[in-house]
Amino acid sequence: QAVPQPRWETTTVDKAMTRVDELKMADSREDAVNLLERMYEEDIDQLPVVNEGRVIGIIARDSLVRFIRTRPDPGL
Repeated sequence: QAVPQPRWETTTVDKAMTRVDELKMADSREDAVNLLERMYEEDIDQLPVVNEGRVIGIIARDSLVRFIRTRPDPGL
């Protein structure tokens, strides 16, 4: 979104990426319901998940919604 489409072919990834120190992340021990609320409040669709400072995956808001809806106890 930060790079206009006519410049896509000449823009390097480092110019289009979000710097790691500006990146919002989820801790692997974070509560799913609280994380989903944070994602809605901050209008975030995906977050890297970290454990002990290492990225171990990515969580998507729609995946969290599906997970919470399929749990027998929505409060987890």
